[in-house]
Amino acid sequence: MLITIKKFLAIFTILIGCTYAEVLWAQETTKTEGDNSEEATAPLLDVVESERLPGRRPRLQYPSNNVSDKSQMEMLAKQLSDGLSPQLPEDAFIWLETPTKDKFLVLWRPDRSGIPRGALLIVPSEGEHLAWPDTIRPLHTSLPDHGWATLAVSLPDPALPQIPSRTLPVKSQPETRGKQSANNNDDLEVSATPELVIEDKPAGELNKETQEDAQMTTNKQPAKQLDSSSPEVVTEQRLATALEFLRDKNQSNIVILGSGAGAIRASTFLNNNMPKTDKPNLGATKRLSGIVLLNSRNRLPTMEQDYADWFVDPEIPVLDIFLSNDVRNLKAAKARKKIAKRKQVTRYKQVELNRLTATSVEQENVLSRRIRGYLSTNIGGVDTSILQ
Repeated sequence: MLITIKKFLAIFTILIGCTYAEVLWAQETTKTEGDNSEEATAPLLDVVESERLPGRRPRLQYPSNNVSDKSQMEMLAKQLSDGLSPQLPEDAFIWLETPTKDKFLVLWRPDRSGIPRGALLIVPSEGEHLAWPDTIRPLHTSLPDHGWATLAVSLPDPALPQIPSRTLPVKSQPETRGKQSANNNDDLEVSATPELVIEDKPAGELNKETQEDAQMTTNKQPAKQLDSSSPEVVTEQRLATALEFLRDKNQSNIVILGSGAGAIRASTFLNNNMPKTDKPNLGATKRLSGIVLLNSRNRLPTMEQDYADWFVDPEIPVLDIFLSNDVRNLKAAKARKKIAKRKQVTRYKQVELNRLTATSVEQENVLSRRIRGYLSTNIGGVDTSILQ
Protein backbone atom coordinates (compact mmCIF):
# COMPACT_ATOMS: atom_id res chain seq x y z
CA MET A 1 0.00 0.00 0.00
CA LEU A 2 2.83 2.38 0.89
CA ILE A 3 4.59 1.64 -2.38
CA THR A 4 1.41 2.47 -4.36
CA ILE A 5 1.06 5.84 -2.61
CA LYS A 6 4.71 6.71 -3.33
CA LYS A 7 4.27 5.88 -7.03
CA PHE A 8 1.13 8.03 -7.21
CA LEU A 9 2.91 11.01 -5.61
CA ALA A 10 5.84 10.63 -7.98
CA ILE A 11 3.57 10.57 -11.02
CA PHE A 12 1.59 13.57 -9.69
CA THR A 13 4.80 15.55 -9.15
CA ILE A 14 5.98 14.82 -12.70
CA LEU A 15 2.65 15.95 -14.15
CA ILE A 16 2.72 19.22 -12.22
CA GLY A 17 6.28 19.88 -13.37
CA CYS A 18 5.41 19.29 -17.02
CA THR A 19 2.36 21.53 -16.82
CA TYR A 20 4.37 24.37 -15.26
CA ALA A 21 7.05 24.05 -17.92
CA GLU A 22 4.43 24.30 -20.71
CA VAL A 23 2.97 27.43 -19.15
CA LEU A 24 6.37 29.11 -18.96
CA TRP A 25 7.16 28.17 -22.56
CA ALA A 26 3.82 29.56 -23.80
CA GLN A 27 4.35 32.88 -21.99
CA GLU A 28 7.86 33.26 -23.41
CA THR A 29 6.63 32.50 -26.94
CA THR A 30 3.78 35.01 -26.69
CA LYS A 31 6.14 37.72 -25.44
CA THR A 32 8.61 37.09 -28.27
CA GLU A 33 5.85 37.18 -30.91
CA GLY A 34 4.48 40.38 -29.43
CA ASP A 35 7.88 42.07 -29.61
CA ASN A 36 8.38 40.95 -33.19
CA SER A 37 4.86 42.16 -34.11
CA GLU A 38 5.49 45.59 -32.63
CA GLU A 39 8.82 45.88 -34.45
CA ALA A 40 7.18 44.89 -37.75
CA THR A 41 4.18 47.22 -37.27
CA ALA A 42 6.10 50.34 -36.17
CA PRO A 43 7.43 51.27 -39.65
CA LEU A 44 3.98 50.73 -41.16
CA LEU A 45 2.38 53.05 -38.60
CA ASP A 46 5.01 55.67 -39.33
CA VAL A 47 4.19 55.53 -43.04
CA VAL A 48 0.45 55.79 -42.41
CA GLU A 49 0.93 58.67 -40.00
CA SER A 50 3.15 60.56 -42.41
CA GLU A 51 0.68 60.17 -45.30
CA ARG A 52 -2.56 61.00 -43.52
CA LEU A 53 -5.12 62.84 -45.57
CA PRO A 54 -5.36 66.61 -44.96
CA GLY A 55 -8.88 66.17 -43.60
CA ARG A 56 -7.57 64.06 -40.71
CA ARG A 57 -5.12 66.65 -39.53
CA PRO A 58 -6.13 69.12 -36.81
CA ARG A 59 -8.23 71.98 -38.13
CA LEU A 60 -6.23 75.03 -39.11
CA GLN A 61 -7.98 78.10 -37.73
CA TYR A 62 -7.52 81.29 -39.69
CA PRO A 63 -6.42 84.12 -37.41
CA SER A 64 -8.64 87.07 -36.61
CA ASN A 65 -8.03 90.57 -37.92
CA ASN A 66 -4.93 91.33 -35.82
CA VAL A 67 -1.52 92.74 -36.66
CA SER A 68 0.03 89.27 -36.33
CA ASP A 69 -2.18 87.84 -39.07
CA LYS A 70 0.40 88.16 -41.83
CA SER A 71 2.99 85.82 -40.33
CA GLN A 72 0.33 83.27 -39.40
CA MET A 73 -1.23 83.39 -42.87
CA GLU A 74 2.18 83.09 -44.53
CA MET A 75 2.86 79.93 -42.55
CA LEU A 76 -0.59 78.58 -43.42
CA ALA A 77 -0.11 79.36 -47.11
CA LYS A 78 3.16 77.43 -47.09
CA GLN A 79 1.49 74.46 -45.39
CA LEU A 80 -1.32 74.40 -47.93
CA SER A 81 0.94 74.81 -50.94
CA ASP A 82 3.23 72.02 -49.73
CA GLY A 83 0.34 69.67 -48.93
CA LEU A 84 -1.67 70.25 -52.12
CA SER A 85 1.09 70.49 -54.71
CA PRO A 86 1.05 70.13 -57.69
CA GLN A 87 -2.71 70.83 -58.01
CA LEU A 88 -2.45 74.11 -56.09
CA PRO A 89 0.98 75.70 -56.63
CA GLU A 90 2.41 78.33 -54.36
CA ASP A 91 1.62 81.18 -56.75
CA ALA A 92 -2.09 80.42 -56.32
CA PHE A 93 -2.03 82.28 -52.98
CA ILE A 94 -2.40 86.04 -53.35
CA TRP A 95 -2.41 88.84 -50.81
CA LEU A 96 -5.19 91.43 -51.10
CA GLU A 97 -5.70 94.59 -49.07
CA THR A 98 -8.89 96.40 -48.11
CA PRO A 99 -9.21 100.22 -48.06
CA THR A 100 -8.66 100.03 -44.27
CA LYS A 101 -5.17 98.48 -44.82
CA ASP A 102 -6.32 95.00 -43.79
CA LYS A 103 -4.19 92.41 -45.62
CA PHE A 104 -5.68 88.96 -46.15
CA LEU A 105 -5.01 85.80 -48.13
CA VAL A 106 -7.02 84.45 -51.07
CA LEU A 107 -6.63 81.36 -53.23
CA TRP A 108 -7.11 82.12 -56.93
CA ARG A 109 -7.43 79.51 -59.68
CA PRO A 110 -8.10 80.97 -63.14
CA ASP A 111 -9.85 79.24 -66.01
CA ARG A 112 -7.80 76.50 -67.69
CA SER A 113 -10.24 75.47 -70.40
CA GLY A 114 -9.72 78.42 -72.73
CA ILE A 115 -13.50 79.04 -72.80
CA PRO A 116 -14.22 81.07 -69.63
CA ARG A 117 -17.79 80.89 -68.31
CA GLY A 118 -17.54 82.79 -65.02
CA ALA A 119 -16.07 82.75 -61.51
CA LEU A 120 -17.05 81.24 -58.17
CA LEU A 121 -16.40 83.40 -55.08
CA ILE A 122 -16.04 80.99 -52.13
CA VAL A 123 -16.83 81.92 -48.51
CA PRO A 124 -15.46 79.09 -46.31
CA SER A 125 -17.17 77.75 -43.22
CA GLU A 126 -15.98 78.61 -39.73
CA GLY A 127 -12.71 76.90 -38.83
CA GLU A 128 -11.98 75.77 -42.41
CA HIS A 129 -9.10 76.82 -44.65
CA LEU A 130 -9.08 77.88 -48.30
CA ALA A 131 -8.77 74.34 -49.71
CA TRP A 132 -10.75 72.22 -47.27
CA PRO A 133 -10.80 68.53 -48.34
CA ASP A 134 -13.95 67.07 -49.95
CA THR A 135 -15.66 70.49 -50.15
CA ILE A 136 -13.56 73.44 -51.34
CA ARG A 137 -10.53 71.64 -52.72
CA PRO A 138 -12.44 69.69 -55.46
CA LEU A 139 -13.94 73.00 -56.62
CA HIS A 140 -10.47 74.54 -57.05
CA THR A 141 -9.11 71.52 -58.89
CA SER A 142 -12.04 70.70 -61.21
CA LEU A 143 -14.09 73.82 -62.00
CA PRO A 144 -11.27 75.71 -63.80
CA ASP A 145 -11.07 72.81 -66.27
CA HIS A 146 -14.71 73.52 -67.20
CA GLY A 147 -14.53 77.30 -67.59
CA TRP A 148 -15.18 78.39 -63.98
CA ALA A 149 -12.44 80.25 -62.11
CA THR A 150 -12.44 79.99 -58.31
CA LEU A 151 -11.49 82.47 -55.59
CA ALA A 152 -11.61 81.50 -51.90
CA VAL A 153 -11.28 84.23 -49.25
CA SER A 154 -9.78 83.89 -45.76
CA LEU A 155 -12.17 85.27 -43.15
CA PRO A 156 -12.28 85.53 -39.36
CA ASP A 157 -14.58 83.14 -37.52
CA PRO A 158 -17.94 84.57 -36.39
CA ALA A 159 -18.01 86.21 -32.99
CA LEU A 160 -19.17 84.15 -30.02
CA PRO A 161 -21.83 85.38 -27.58
CA GLN A 162 -20.41 87.16 -24.55
CA ILE A 163 -21.25 86.32 -20.98
CA PRO A 164 -23.98 88.76 -19.87
CA SER A 165 -22.90 91.31 -17.28
CA ARG A 166 -24.38 91.23 -13.80
CA THR A 167 -27.46 93.44 -13.51
CA LEU A 168 -28.40 92.90 -9.87
CA PRO A 169 -26.27 94.13 -6.93
CA VAL A 170 -24.33 91.57 -4.94
CA LYS A 171 -25.93 90.91 -1.58
CA SER A 172 -23.52 91.34 1.29
CA GLN A 173 -23.41 88.57 3.85
CA PRO A 174 -24.56 89.63 7.36
CA GLU A 175 -21.83 89.69 9.99
CA THR A 176 -21.91 86.58 12.21
CA ARG A 177 -22.41 87.41 15.80
CA GLY A 178 -21.22 85.17 18.59
CA LYS A 179 -23.68 83.87 21.09
CA GLN A 180 -23.81 85.92 24.25
CA SER A 181 -24.29 84.38 27.62
CA ALA A 182 -27.67 84.59 29.27
CA ASN A 183 -26.28 86.84 32.02
CA ASN A 184 -25.18 89.53 29.51
CA ASN A 185 -28.40 89.65 27.49
CA ASP A 186 -29.85 92.40 29.63
CA ASP A 187 -26.75 94.59 29.23
CA LEU A 188 -26.42 94.36 25.41
CA GLU A 189 -28.68 96.21 22.98
CA VAL A 190 -28.58 94.61 19.55
CA SER A 191 -30.53 96.21 16.71
CA ALA A 192 -31.85 93.55 14.31
CA THR A 193 -32.59 95.96 11.45
CA PRO A 194 -31.38 99.52 10.94
CA GLU A 195 -33.91 102.30 11.16
CA LEU A 196 -35.04 103.76 7.83
CA VAL A 197 -35.61 107.50 7.76
CA ILE A 198 -38.03 108.54 5.04
CA GLU A 199 -38.28 112.19 4.26
CA ASP A 200 -41.74 113.33 3.28
CA LYS A 201 -41.73 115.18 -0.03
CA PRO A 202 -44.48 116.29 -2.36
CA ALA A 203 -45.33 113.94 -5.21
CA GLY A 204 -44.28 116.54 -7.80
CA GLU A 205 -40.75 116.78 -6.43
CA LEU A 206 -40.39 112.97 -6.31
CA ASN A 207 -41.39 112.62 -9.98
CA LYS A 208 -38.98 115.41 -10.91
CA GLU A 209 -36.08 113.71 -9.16
CA THR A 210 -36.94 110.36 -10.78
CA GLN A 211 -36.90 111.93 -14.24
CA GLU A 212 -33.57 113.66 -13.55
CA ASP A 213 -32.00 110.39 -12.37
CA ALA A 214 -33.22 108.58 -15.48
CA GLN A 215 -31.81 111.34 -17.70
CA MET A 216 -28.42 111.17 -15.97
CA THR A 217 -28.33 107.38 -16.38
CA THR A 218 -29.10 107.70 -20.08
CA ASN A 219 -26.37 110.29 -20.59
CA LYS A 220 -23.81 108.08 -18.87
CA GLN A 221 -24.41 105.18 -21.30
CA PRO A 222 -22.13 105.40 -24.37
CA ALA A 223 -23.75 105.43 -27.78
CA LYS A 224 -23.65 102.06 -29.50
CA GLN A 225 -21.28 102.28 -32.44
CA LEU A 226 -20.44 99.81 -35.14
CA ASP A 227 -17.11 98.17 -34.37
CA SER A 228 -14.95 98.34 -37.48
CA SER A 229 -12.91 95.34 -36.29
CA SER A 230 -15.88 93.04 -35.70
CA PRO A 231 -15.77 89.78 -37.71
CA GLU A 232 -18.81 90.64 -39.84
CA VAL A 233 -17.53 94.10 -40.77
CA VAL A 234 -14.14 92.62 -41.68
CA THR A 235 -15.92 89.92 -43.71
CA GLU A 236 -17.93 92.49 -45.69
CA GLN A 237 -14.81 94.53 -46.50
CA ARG A 238 -12.76 91.51 -47.57
CA LEU A 239 -15.52 90.16 -49.79
CA ALA A 240 -15.91 93.58 -51.41
CA THR A 241 -12.17 93.65 -52.11
CA ALA A 242 -12.30 90.11 -53.50
CA LEU A 243 -15.18 91.07 -55.78
CA GLU A 244 -13.19 94.00 -57.14
CA PHE A 245 -10.28 91.62 -57.74
CA LEU A 246 -12.55 89.45 -59.90
CA ARG A 247 -13.78 92.53 -61.75
CA ASP A 248 -10.19 93.47 -62.50
CA LYS A 249 -9.79 89.96 -63.97
CA ASN A 250 -12.65 90.79 -66.40
CA GLN A 251 -15.08 88.46 -64.61
CA SER A 252 -18.68 89.59 -65.09
CA ASN A 253 -20.54 86.33 -64.37
CA ILE A 254 -19.80 85.82 -60.66
CA VAL A 255 -21.53 83.32 -58.37
CA ILE A 256 -20.97 83.37 -54.61
CA LEU A 257 -20.79 80.16 -52.55
CA GLY A 258 -21.16 80.07 -48.76
CA SER A 259 -20.39 77.03 -46.62
CA GLY A 260 -21.68 76.61 -43.05
CA ALA A 261 -21.82 79.99 -41.33
CA GLY A 262 -20.35 81.41 -44.54
CA ALA A 263 -23.74 80.91 -46.21
CA ILE A 264 -25.29 83.68 -44.11
CA ARG A 265 -22.30 85.90 -44.87
CA ALA A 266 -22.62 85.16 -48.59
CA SER A 267 -26.35 85.93 -48.53
CA THR A 268 -25.76 89.20 -46.66
CA PHE A 269 -23.09 90.25 -49.13
CA LEU A 270 -25.37 89.32 -52.03
CA ASN A 271 -28.19 91.44 -50.61
CA ASN A 272 -25.87 94.41 -50.07
CA ASN A 273 -24.70 94.25 -53.70
CA MET A 274 -28.09 94.05 -55.36
CA PRO A 275 -28.99 97.08 -57.53
CA LYS A 276 -31.44 99.51 -55.98
CA THR A 277 -34.79 99.97 -57.70
CA ASP A 278 -34.68 103.74 -57.14
CA LYS A 279 -31.61 104.04 -59.37
CA PRO A 280 -32.74 103.53 -62.96
CA ASN A 281 -29.22 104.02 -64.37
CA LEU A 282 -28.24 100.61 -62.95
CA GLY A 283 -30.92 98.90 -64.98
CA ALA A 284 -30.96 95.10 -64.56
CA THR A 285 -27.21 94.86 -63.94
CA LYS A 286 -26.39 92.58 -61.01
CA ARG A 287 -22.91 92.32 -59.54
CA LEU A 288 -23.57 88.68 -58.58
CA SER A 289 -25.36 86.19 -60.82
CA GLY A 290 -26.29 83.48 -58.29
CA ILE A 291 -25.63 81.91 -54.91
CA VAL A 292 -24.78 78.38 -53.73
CA LEU A 293 -25.49 77.36 -50.13
CA LEU A 294 -23.56 74.41 -48.70
CA ASN A 295 -24.65 72.91 -45.37
CA SER A 296 -25.91 76.34 -44.46
CA ARG A 297 -26.48 77.50 -40.91
CA ASN A 298 -29.62 79.51 -40.26
CA ARG A 299 -28.15 81.44 -37.35
CA LEU A 300 -24.77 82.86 -36.34
CA PRO A 301 -23.65 82.34 -32.72
CA THR A 302 -24.56 85.90 -31.73
CA MET A 303 -28.00 85.86 -33.40
CA GLU A 304 -31.01 85.55 -31.11
CA GLN A 305 -33.28 84.49 -33.99
CA ASP A 306 -32.83 82.74 -37.32
CA TYR A 307 -31.50 84.72 -40.24
CA ALA A 308 -34.51 86.32 -41.93
CA ASP A 309 -33.00 87.83 -45.11
CA TRP A 310 -32.79 84.73 -47.28
CA PHE A 311 -33.70 85.19 -50.97
CA VAL A 312 -34.28 88.94 -51.03
CA ASP A 313 -34.14 88.89 -54.83
CA PRO A 314 -36.49 86.09 -55.99
CA GLU A 315 -34.93 86.09 -59.47
CA ILE A 316 -31.43 85.13 -58.30
CA PRO A 317 -30.71 81.41 -58.92
CA VAL A 318 -30.17 79.53 -55.64
CA LEU A 319 -28.64 76.08 -55.21
CA ASP A 320 -29.15 74.82 -51.64
CA ILE A 321 -27.07 71.68 -50.90
CA PHE A 322 -27.11 69.94 -47.52
CA LEU A 323 -25.94 66.65 -46.04
CA SER A 324 -28.68 64.52 -44.53
CA ASN A 325 -26.38 62.75 -42.07
CA ASP A 326 -27.13 65.40 -39.44
CA VAL A 327 -30.63 66.11 -38.15
CA ARG A 328 -29.72 69.78 -37.70
CA ASN A 329 -29.01 70.08 -41.43
CA LEU A 330 -32.42 68.56 -42.22
CA LYS A 331 -34.24 70.95 -39.90
CA ALA A 332 -32.43 74.01 -41.24
CA ALA A 333 -32.98 72.94 -44.87
CA LYS A 334 -36.72 72.52 -44.33
CA ALA A 335 -36.92 76.02 -42.84
CA ARG A 336 -35.12 77.56 -45.84
CA LYS A 337 -37.35 75.69 -48.28
CA LYS A 338 -40.44 77.13 -46.60
CA ILE A 339 -38.97 80.62 -46.85
CA ALA A 340 -38.20 80.15 -50.56
CA LYS A 341 -41.76 78.95 -51.18
CA ARG A 342 -43.27 81.84 -49.23
CA LYS A 343 -41.16 84.38 -51.12
CA GLN A 344 -41.97 82.67 -54.43
CA VAL A 345 -38.35 82.14 -55.42
CA THR A 346 -38.77 80.68 -58.88
CA ARG A 347 -35.15 79.62 -59.38
CA TYR A 348 -34.58 77.79 -56.11
CA LYS A 349 -33.29 74.21 -56.06
CA GLN A 350 -32.54 72.14 -52.97
CA VAL A 351 -30.31 69.07 -53.19
CA GLU A 352 -29.84 66.46 -50.47
CA LEU A 353 -26.63 64.42 -50.34
CA ASN A 354 -26.14 61.39 -48.12
CA ARG A 355 -22.38 61.83 -47.86
CA LEU A 356 -19.42 63.36 -49.65
CA THR A 357 -17.49 60.83 -51.69
CA ALA A 358 -13.72 60.92 -51.92
CA THR A 359 -12.18 62.88 -54.76
CA SER A 360 -11.90 60.77 -57.92
CA VAL A 361 -9.08 60.56 -60.41
CA GLU A 362 -10.63 63.45 -62.37
CA GLN A 363 -10.33 65.57 -59.18
CA GLU A 364 -14.11 65.66 -58.82
CA ASN A 365 -16.50 64.29 -56.22
CA VAL A 366 -20.28 64.24 -56.04
CA LEU A 367 -20.37 67.77 -54.60
CA SER A 368 -18.23 69.40 -57.28
CA ARG A 369 -20.15 67.58 -60.04
CA ARG A 370 -23.48 68.80 -58.67
CA ILE A 371 -22.27 72.38 -58.45
CA ARG A 372 -20.67 72.31 -61.89
CA GLY A 373 -23.81 70.85 -63.45
CA TYR A 374 -26.02 73.48 -61.84
CA LEU A 375 -23.77 76.37 -62.87
CA SER A 376 -23.60 75.17 -66.47
CA THR A 377 -27.37 74.67 -66.73
CA ASN A 378 -28.86 77.54 -64.69
CA ILE A 379 -26.26 80.30 -64.75
CA GLY A 380 -25.22 80.62 -68.36
CA GLY A 381 -21.57 81.48 -68.64
CA VAL A 382 -20.21 84.11 -70.97
CA ASP A 383 -16.87 84.43 -72.68
CA THR A 384 -15.34 87.29 -70.70
CA SER A 385 -12.65 87.86 -73.33
CA ILE A 386 -15.19 89.57 -75.58
CA LEU A 387 -15.84 92.15 -72.86
CA GLN A 388 -12.28 93.48 -72.85
